[in-house]
Amino acid sequence: MPDYFVLSDEELSRHLQMSDVLAFKELHTRYYKRLCFYIGTRVKSQTVIEDLVQDIFFKIWRKRKKLNIKTSFRSYIYQIANHRLIDYYRKNKRQFVGLSEIENIHQGTPHQSTEIQIDLSEAIKILPEKLQTAFILSRFDGLSYAEIANVCGIGEKAVAKRLGKALKLLRENLLRA
Repeated sequence: MPDYFVLSDEELSRHLQMSDVLAFKELHTRYYKRLCFYIGTRVKSQTVIEDLVQDIFFKIWRKRKKLNIKTSFRSYIYQIANHRLIDYYRKNKRQFVGLSEIENIHQGTPHQSTEIQIDLSEAIKILPEKLQTAFILSRFDGLSYAEIANVCGIGEKAVAKRLGKALKLLRENLLRA
């Protein structure tokens, strides 16, 4: 029996396709917290975050024998998470932390605006969704441009542009804080 913690994601996904529960548990251990963080940048409720992540893993287990991973497992699981977020967003628009909600906070008096301290997490939350997704996948989850392009369904040049815009907006927002 292999030591699952030393196997690569690709090796674990091959074991998973053969209904290996220990391989599934190792993948769950590797990605559960990362996916919670990723989804948590968009969803307010911790319960909903955990439910969405469990749904992702349930879907992977249910479709384990038919897994068709063309890139990396990491890219594949974030692609599922992205689709799950889109589905959730369509059904529950009010539960999302969006740009419009943050903008409403900043529409107070100038004195109130200067009192609001914007740390990095707040600055990330006010990025447009597409820029936020690219930034989080790149900087927090360590995905390559190719993997981000695969998750978002765009080209690598578009990823580079989104990351450039995200960094510019973050600098501007943090300097204003």
